[in-house]
Amino acid sequence: MTHAVAPSSRSFDHHLSPSLFGLSEVALRRLDPSACLRRALLEETPPRGRAEEVLLAWLIALPPGIDPAEAAGHLAPGAPEGGMHPEIERLLGLLKEVARYPAARLSRRRARG
Repeated sequence: MTHAVAPSSRSFDHHLSPSLFGLSEVALRRLDPSACLRRALLEETPPRGRAEEVLLAWLIALPPGIDPAEAAGHLAPGAPEGGMHPEIERLLGLLKEVARYPAARLSRRRARG
């Protein structure tokens, strides 16, 4: 009986970066520090609800001082499009939605409301 061996995080990161989003490896590690978005893009058949789980995990993993909308704005345009599992397409749609609400825009809303 053979056992599958999980790749080390080093080889995993090398395999996933930087071409998935068209960014440098340094930028990608800064904008997706836990690699959860990169991992999700490689899932062949993610379970229903996976998009929300991955988005939340990504938001939690972002370092302090990084505006999620700005990070999403860098990641979303470079993400592959079409031919993906519907749940992954949903994740990319959610990422684009996050990009629409930078901190400055949210601050203006609070000031008016």
